[in-house]
Amino acid sequence: MSDFLRIVDADGDHIDINHAGRRERRLLMFTIVNKGTREAAAVALDEEMVREQVAFAQAWLNAPRDAARAAAEVVIDDTADDVRLLCTTLGEWGVGQVSAEFDLLGAPIGDQVAICWCADERAARVMFAELRGKELCETCPTEVDEGELTEAGEDGPKVCPKCADELREEFKAAPYGHDQNCPGEDGCTWSGVGADIKDWDEDALCPVCNAPALELVVAPAAGATS
Repeated sequence: MSDFLRIVDADGDHIDINHAGRRERRLLMFTIVNKGTREAAAVALDEEMVREQVAFAQAWLNAPRDAARAAAEVVIDDTADDVRLLCTTLGEWGVGQVSAEFDLLGAPIGDQVAICWCADERAARVMFAELRGKELCETCPTEVDEGELTEAGEDGPKVCPKCADELREEFKAAPYGHDQNCPGEDGCTWSGVGADIKDWDEDALCPVCNAPALELVVAPAAGATS
């Protein structure tokens, strides 16, 4: 924090803010100056008063968000697991989990909802799935039971069976071959499609020379010259 802050309006009137006071008592000093009348007023706030002002300003800043959260729409209500996926008019996503509230004697007195607000929709949907014993595909909004996601290739996304089948078909139709960066054994220059590759789920071996050095062949852009 700097030692001095000046807030100036179009007429040159200003408020100077700085901190002062002895070590045992810190004060925040406000000096309000009216340039036209040359009048000035000074106000000193101690730590407790500053905290009250900060709390007031924070509540003012958060008021639109808090109002939107209070009126959040229930996008999905899973009554079986007492979990809700929520979204506010400000585009904030959250997950609410219903739990029983009990009195001191252990008797149920109603339900309360604990809400966790997330960084984005994806994070909220992942949490919503996990709380219900499910997992969310990393390439589409499909939920599956835990353990049903498949890793698409080495260090690839974890995907649902449908996306895994689609990626597999894309691979089979994609052009592959050796190039100068990934030469084949004994000068092999094989090229073909993914469906021709041997053991492609694991080692991706060339069907001619068995070398693993296969590259996806990228077609040149339209109009490009060599």
